[in-house]
Amino acid sequence: MSKTIASAFCETNQARGLPQENIFQQNFYRLPADFSSAFIRSTTSEDPVQIYAVASAQGDDNRAAMALQEVMKIVSDTSRDFAGRPEFRFDAYVNQLITNTNSAVCNYSLRSPGAPIKVSLTAVVLEKDTVRIVSVGNTKAVLMRKGQVIPLTENQTAANRYVQMGAIAPEAERLHPESDVLTQYIGRFQEDGPVSPDTSKYLRLIDGDEICLLGTGIDKGLTITERDYILTGPMTPAQKAADLIAHTRQNQVRGGLTVLHIRIESALGQQSYVPVSAYQAPAAETVTEM
Repeated sequence: MSKTIASAFCETNQARGLPQENIFQQNFYRLPADFSSAFIRSTTSEDPVQIYAVASAQGDDNRAAMALQEVMKIVSDTSRDFAGRPEFRFDAYVNQLITNTNSAVCNYSLRSPGAPIKVSLTAVVLEKDTVRIVSVGNTKAVLMRKGQVIPLTENQTAANRYVQMGAIAPEAERLHPESDVLTQYIGRFQEDGPVSPDTSKYLRLIDGDEICLLGTGIDKGLTITERDYILTGPMTPAQKAADLIAHTRQNQVRGGLTVLHIRIESALGQQSYVPVSAYQAPAAETVTEM
């Protein structure tokens, strides 16, 4: 099993109309009673299965925040259920997680007047010495290893699609007018097509690895160079999370300020260095349960 130190910093938005965000850190998430101030938590764990997530909701402030409460409860219940089983089945976990959260957000949009809520979600599953990622939308995860920052997700947005087409340069993506136009999200109705999460990233952990989950505001306020300078520094997880938030706010970004930073203190089956690109995701399971 991996021994981890994790620190979360979810700042309350300083302006209306910006994405509402929440975090899941093992067994807890931000509740309405926590909305009036920044949500800051640090934990250590040696559990054989550890699950962390960051979620962001586009929509009316109150409706988006309440829809996220339903999403995070499903994340919590599903994670506790699957982590408690003798064998953790990642594909079955993702299938149930995405199906149930999508139904919940669609139902919330139908019963609550206003524009449909669109939710981005990035979750990290640490199982012994292995990490798997599931990501939908434009929250993201990066890995810090041996002084390098390696993206583990790509934004599912119109702006990123333009990058893939060669229409805009990669460095232009974060401030493009369509950087928040989601091509995949939780809350898709049947006529919009299925939710297609990215689950392609799989790798084994080594001592000293760090994984950072980022809310949508961090991209707006920091260049990749500025972000990576903080992430590869010598500070603790809590200091890095706070520093990312502080520097983003200094650059006049007033919402989407969420960081969940995880440091792998020790990993089961410690190995010599292997580049991330050498790893391939295992074949998908046959999912027979919901």
